[in-house]
Amino acid sequence: MNNPNHVDHRRQGLQEFLEKILQDALLLSDSRLHLFLQTQLSPEDMEACVSGQTKFSVADAILSFASLNRRFPIEDEEEKKGKDDADSDSESSSSGLGPSDDSISCGCKASPASEES
Repeated sequence: MNNPNHVDHRRQGLQEFLEKILQDALLLSDSRLHLFLQTQLSPEDMEACVSGQTKFSVADAILSFASLNRRFPIEDEEEKKGKDDADSDSESSSSGLGPSDDSISCGCKASPASEES
C-alpha cells in the first residue's frame, strides 16, 4: 500500500468513479450516496437516517460531520475571532441560523477513524 504507483492508480480510479457519478442526475439526488461520501455513518445508520428513523435529517448529518471535520482550522479560528470582534461592536449579531457549536452532533456517532484526526 506504500507503493506510490499503487496509490496513484487507486486515486485515478476513484477520480474516474466520482466523475461518472457527477454525470448521473439520479445518483446525484440519492441521499444514501451523499451520506456515504460526506459522513462517517455506518451503512445501518445511513439507512435509518434516509428512512426517517433517526432524530436527525440527511442534511443535519452531513452538516454535522462537515463542522466536525473542518479542513482549515486556522481559517475557522480567524473567522471566530472576527465574529467575536463584531459581537463586541454590536449587541445583536445573530444570523438566525441557530447554534453553531461544534459539539452538537445531531445524534450522529463519529467512527473511530474520524475521531482520531
